[in-house]
Amino acid sequence: VATKDELALRYNDRSPQENHHLAAAFRVLAAPPNNFLAHLGDGEWARMRRCVIDLVLATDMKQHF
Repeated sequence: VATKDELALRYNDRSPQENHHLAAAFRVLAAPPNNFLAHLGDGEWARMRRCVIDLVLATDMKQHF
C-alpha cells in the first residue's frame, strides 16, 4: 500500500494481497473443469462465496491491530 503498488490501487488499499488471491481463486474456479461447486444453487453459492471471502480477509493481520 505504501509503495502505491498496482494491487493496492486496484483493491483500494484494503487487503490487496488477500483480495487478489480471492479474485484469482474464484476466476480459476469459474472454469468448467475446475468448478467442483457447480451443483450449488445461487443461494448456496452466495453463502459459500461470502464465507470464503470472510475467512481469507480475516488473514490480513493489519485488520486485527
